[in-house]
Amino acid sequence: FVKAFPALDEAAKAAGVVALTGCSSTPALSNAVLDRLTEGWREIVSVEAAISPGARAPKGLSVMQAILSWMGRPVMVFDGGVWTMRRGWSGLYGRDFGAAGRRRVSLCETPDLDLFPARFAPRDSALFLAGMEPWTLHLEGWLLGRLVGWFRFNPVPLARALLVMAKLQSTTGSDRGAMRVQALGVDAQGRAVRAVWRLVAEPGEGPVTPSLPALAAIRAIVAGRVAPGARACVGVLPLEAITDEMAPHGLRTETMAERGLYPRAIGPAFDDLPEPIRALHETPGRSLWRGRAMTEGASGPLAALVARIVGFPKEQTDCAAEVAIEADGERAIWRRRIGGHGFASVLSRPRAGGRVSERFGPVSMDLSLTPEGGRLVYRVEGWRLGPVPLPKGLGPSTVAFEAVDAEGRFVFDVTISLPLVGRLVRYRGWLRREG
Repeated sequence: FVKAFPALDEAAKAAGVVALTGCSSTPALSNAVLDRLTEGWREIVSVEAAISPGARAPKGLSVMQAILSWMGRPVMVFDGGVWTMRRGWSGLYGRDFGAAGRRRVSLCETPDLDLFPARFAPRDSALFLAGMEPWTLHLEGWLLGRLVGWFRFNPVPLARALLVMAKLQSTTGSDRGAMRVQALGVDAQGRAVRAVWRLVAEPGEGPVTPSLPALAAIRAIVAGRVAPGARACVGVLPLEAITDEMAPHGLRTETMAERGLYPRAIGPAFDDLPEPIRALHETPGRSLWRGRAMTEGASGPLAALVARIVGFPKEQTDCAAEVAIEADGERAIWRRRIGGHGFASVLSRPRAGGRVSERFGPVSMDLSLTPEGGRLVYRVEGWRLGPVPLPKGLGPSTVAFEAVDAEGRFVFDVTISLPLVGRLVRYRGWLRREG
């Protein structure tokens, strides 16, 4: 409906009237926020909006029927740089809503799934997510979506029963409503950045939020600030016009922008590192790096067994090296493939003093990152099995650094060992970004 609404544009202009659709949290508010967050950016990698109403917010039959009409059914989404089919209410994403806490959200069918890619042209993805409080109700919706996908039945007749279930569980969840909008990209200074805007509504005020863009639009139309025509309410209202209407209702908003994991952990010294090192660690979104490597295998039978379990490569004098990185500002997933052997790790939890956490399966290492003479040196400061800290003397040790060779290529040299076991692997080589 929203996508096709501009078909009325010529008729509206001929009649001298303004016709706006989508004057609500989505798409009017979500797009106004993204317009502000990405202002002046050189590149937009991904955009995302998420809404999580309070547990006791009114839930009408028509709204529940509308949600069920696409729950578990195919939805077109721009993700991974391509248009693809996903199922409504799929995915169980954890998102930080600030004062409203961390909540679960899933894929939601709204006009923004079409408008975000058209207006912001992100390189990787454009998502709209939604959640329900309490988390048990959200999980039930996710399970129902899975059942619809498997057995191909119509869940809309279940709307009344689900309203009863929602009411019974409403006392166990937070009554704060929340909204979150995020953009990942490259700012006007050429730095990778993640910008986040959050809204928190105290109990009873959340249901007011969707009406405020309409109120702001009416004021703009009356004041003659909106030209005649028919269109979606995106790019029509500045963010301030909508947030001004929030003040009487005590709705609180906050905006934050931060750089990637390594710049935040290392601090100003990160900008003094050679460009190839900075590029690999600061490229936002998905990136692929390829080159060549040589590897030295495990130093003994027990080390070989551990290396095989983790997926470390065996000894090779010259082999292909590939690293696929997915960085979203909160964490970075590194999928390495060296000499035909694949292994992955997750980097997260940047802390001052050059500290990050790297997790290989259930084992996590606390790393310190130190720029030294044009190189970036890695040292292991501690390790854990799951959440349990373990004695440092029994943990893995790493001798690792990154540098730049005479040809201007990113080079790496990593040795991983275990006490009493010996060297698990050493791999060294060079990488260049693909594409």
